[in-house]
Amino acid sequence: MLSSKTKITFYLTLLIISLLFINDTVAVGAAGKTYYYDTNGRLVNEALHSNEIMEYQYDLNGNVKRKFRSNNMLVNPNFELNASRATDIASGWDKWSDTGSALFQVIPASVVSTSVAQKVSASNMRLGTAAWLLQDVTVKGNLPVLFNGDISIESINKAKVSLCIQYFDAANTLLSQKTVDYPSGFSNSYMTLSLTDITPPQTVRARVHVGIRTEEGGGSGAFYVDNMVFRYDTAGNLLNNPSFENNLSGQKEISESWSRWSDSGGSLLQVVSSPVTSGVRAQKLTTPTMKSGGASWLFQDVVVGTNVPISANGNIYVDQLTSAKVYIVIQFFDEKNKFLTQQSVDYPTGILKKYMTLALNTTTPSDAVRARVHVGIQAIAEGGNGSIYVDHMALSHDPQRNMLSNPSFDTNSMANVGAADSWQTWSDTGNHTFQVVSPLQTANTYGQKFTSANMKKNGAAWLLQDVVVSGNKLVEFKGNILVESTVQTKVALAIQFFNRDDILLSEKYAEYPVEVLQKFSMLALTERTPSDAVRARVHVGLQATAAGGSGTFYVKQMILKYSE
Repeated sequence: MLSSKTKITFYLTLLIISLLFINDTVAVGAAGKTYYYDTNGRLVNEALHSNEIMEYQYDLNGNVKRKFRSNNMLVNPNFELNASRATDIASGWDKWSDTGSALFQVIPASVVSTSVAQKVSASNMRLGTAAWLLQDVTVKGNLPVLFNGDISIESINKAKVSLCIQYFDAANTLLSQKTVDYPSGFSNSYMTLSLTDITPPQTVRARVHVGIRTEEGGGSGAFYVDNMVFRYDTAGNLLNNPSFENNLSGQKEISESWSRWSDSGGSLLQVVSSPVTSGVRAQKLTTPTMKSGGASWLFQDVVVGTNVPISANGNIYVDQLTSAKVYIVIQFFDEKNKFLTQQSVDYPTGILKKYMTLALNTTTPSDAVRARVHVGIQAIAEGGNGSIYVDHMALSHDPQRNMLSNPSFDTNSMANVGAADSWQTWSDTGNHTFQVVSPLQTANTYGQKFTSANMKKNGAAWLLQDVVVSGNKLVEFKGNILVESTVQTKVALAIQFFNRDDILLSEKYAEYPVEVLQKFSMLALTERTPSDAVRARVHVGLQATAAGGSGTFYVKQMILKYSE
């Protein structure tokens, strides 16, 4: 479809060019890393060898407040940087076309990021021709990747708007490619289109494309694209900006790629820095006094497949709630934009001031092409109101129907230090460290590494997550674990159940076999939730059997699901 002739624009070089537009300073370090400074001389970005960006944030006194890692491997994904002030393509991007009528424009438009979007248009296209916006990225082989972006079609005729990934080896040989099309019948509003794949084993470079292609003569079309993402992603999260980190202006009420709807005036949306479970930002929603049945929603439209299992979840923190409920809702629409059906799940009332994962599992209708994913507050009586924080939303095609957030530890904004996003730690003993390693030598995925030493007898150290559950349900909790070493310790899973008053109802443990070392094996436990349970706390960790206990293990792909 495309020429395999290379025009490799190295990642760091492109970033150097792009940052000139906003008057930042760029410096290249001795180790080949590239550093970016704002007009005040503060380090704002560090380009890592892994094609990831470390972002630095400062307090009012100029001290580093937090740093976090972006796993998006694309340069200038929001098209805001334009070093040459060009009018055709934004910095860091390239174009390819075999039709002379193609037009590329960087223009102010209806956007989901800050101020501009990239427009691609073509007319009188010959059979089999295309016009692509593209970027080359260095990648590793045999790894799960996700490529997505927010797309709005202005017009389309005898053509398709598509995402495409091509993979090349070290000899620049095209290994394979994969394409996904934007559904017909939708125009003038943004939807997130995603492509998930596994890189071929010999891959060293991926060329990612978004553009127009035609399968018959006379094709034409025009579309806008914004907020592109290309990342390693085991879970295949279809949402764009799921952790609300992209907020380029720093002043917006709503984080990029998300929209709002309310039938109760005066609802307040804020991008905040605390409390968070992923990265350094979360989305806050506060509603005023609402009529009975009134609601305020944060939502995103996503292209989905038909008749496939799908899971939506998010980390929710209820600050205050009166005569109202907090929900996650998914609505499905067909290719004619006709509403088909919806599913919802509500957050248990009475639980305040802590993050819990709320999950919804369902199957897309046979004729669905679009899902609208909502999180918000709905009044159940006159005067209903509330305030919530939301972080790390996810939507994925998931036959496992997993209820955990960030189950594969892919999202790790703290640069391999500590627990992965959405997870917490607890310990009453010893010295322990948590690291997210990528990839594990024995498996091309992310994983959580845990090391503990000098533990007291019967002491424990845990990685954990709180999840909303229903009562009287059979649940299965399991994880893929590799034990490197244990001395007077046991690697274990644990699950605890709590009621609305936060009283512990029951708990159950499962121990990893001590004779199994240096290979991944599944450890699982099954238990029925008590009838009045509303929360499960799931754990994986180390328990000491004697003073001085120590150990090291890895865990990947944790699962919590209903078994009936």
